[in-house]
Amino acid sequence: MAPPASYTLPPTMNNTPPPVGGGNKVVNIEIIQRLLAKVGLFKGQPNGVMTDATIEGLRTFAYQQRIAFNGQISDELISSLRRAAWATGGWKKGSLKGEDKLLDSKGIAQAQAYLSKLGYDPGGVDGTFGAQTQSSVETFQASQRITVDGFITKTTLMNLKRAVDNKSIQFIGRVRVLNWPDYIEPSVLEDFERDTKIQVIYDTYGSNEELEEKLKNSAEPYDVAIPTASNIKALVAGGFLKPLDRKQLKNVNNIDSKIAAYLESWDPGATYAVPYMWFTVGIAINKALLARYAPGANIDSLSLVFDPEIAGRLNGCGVKVEDSPSDIIPLAALYGGVKNWSNDSKSIAAAEKTLMAVKGIVRPIASDEYIDALAHGKICAAIGFSGDSIQARIQGGGSSNIHYGVPVEGGSLGFDTLTIPANAKNTQNAIQYIDFILKPQVAAKISNTVHYANANANSGPYMNPGLFNDPGIFIPPQVMKTLIVVPSLSQSTKQDMDRLWKKFSGN
Repeated sequence: MAPPASYTLPPTMNNTPPPVGGGNKVVNIEIIQRLLAKVGLFKGQPNGVMTDATIEGLRTFAYQQRIAFNGQISDELISSLRRAAWATGGWKKGSLKGEDKLLDSKGIAQAQAYLSKLGYDPGGVDGTFGAQTQSSVETFQASQRITVDGFITKTTLMNLKRAVDNKSIQFIGRVRVLNWPDYIEPSVLEDFERDTKIQVIYDTYGSNEELEEKLKNSAEPYDVAIPTASNIKALVAGGFLKPLDRKQLKNVNNIDSKIAAYLESWDPGATYAVPYMWFTVGIAINKALLARYAPGANIDSLSLVFDPEIAGRLNGCGVKVEDSPSDIIPLAALYGGVKNWSNDSKSIAAAEKTLMAVKGIVRPIASDEYIDALAHGKICAAIGFSGDSIQARIQGGGSSNIHYGVPVEGGSLGFDTLTIPANAKNTQNAIQYIDFILKPQVAAKISNTVHYANANANSGPYMNPGLFNDPGIFIPPQVMKTLIVVPSLSQSTKQDMDRLWKKFSGN
């Protein structure tokens, strides 16, 4: 019988993860540390450096499992560690309890096939999300220095597919992009890579607050970030953004002047940002569920979420708000009687009164989970972004049960923007990426997929005709007048919002 395979520890400390499809027998220490952390045997942030604490964690785990450990990590030890971490995390066949971030078995099988083509070992291509697949996903994510969570989301599948499809390209550089989930047309990234020979490393965030955290603490800086316009002032004040050299943007004249005028209120002189997509924040419902749990309720009213009596009736079928405090809190204040948000204690106090009245009934939900939950009847009423709600309708098979509208009390108007972080390493590549997005046919392709309105005045001929006729995307003029525009948020206001959100969500 052949001796069991073993993996030799790197002889020197090395933060560099193995290349995609490297196929070597050197342990990815960062993954080992992450697995040890899940079983409570490693503290601190996994960093890929073989420390005494890591070795002690391995030795302790091996002792607990009665596995020999003599400075080499055997297949038996790795498999046992994965199984233990898996059990500790509460993973189950094909899904994770309490999470909606996983694709179905078909999507998991596709991801497994891509992982195999890239040289990883996901444990088979069977559509079952097990410990081996999760570990392979984590290794792939760690190799790109993006958020490592092991989840197979749409973004994960998109990144894996692009890595396979464009594997033969001899890249001359890279650009690291940080965007909201489900907010890009995947072929746009593939086209950009083929046209420019610049590799896109694509990561996501779930709220403007998480965006700031990632810009501040990411191990490797991002080159392009897509923040909501109302947060630009705070990001600039915190030193997170650098001015855009608009002279290098050949396609900047495609921006709609009316949209650009709105952006001036957040970014005077268009110094730091150009518009990406624009949206409203309003009410999304499942009409069938709403009729069952709260018959007669106004389907276009904030009271569905903010009235404790109505929200209480909907608790059984799911009542949520997207996990974005800077977008939800102003609407809570609006419902509480503040018609126009201002960065003062009165606005915060009104929002707090509204939110605390429904605490424990209404809960935040991450953007990427929101779309799936609304599409599949796990939410009957929510406050969310227009494009996410329309995506949910499409994902749900175009069901007429899913309805989105601007609340009768008023919704809010917002913009997401293309910016360059202050610590970006690849500024020229970032300029090329932003300029590519500003092409009319590219902006249209993104809108056609994500169902958000773009800010490109010349994109119309390339867009799906039905998109213009959907009042949930392109808001009629009379409804636009009812929308509030949240001004730039000061740092103190953001801190007040963060405090309130933690109090509301129970975190």
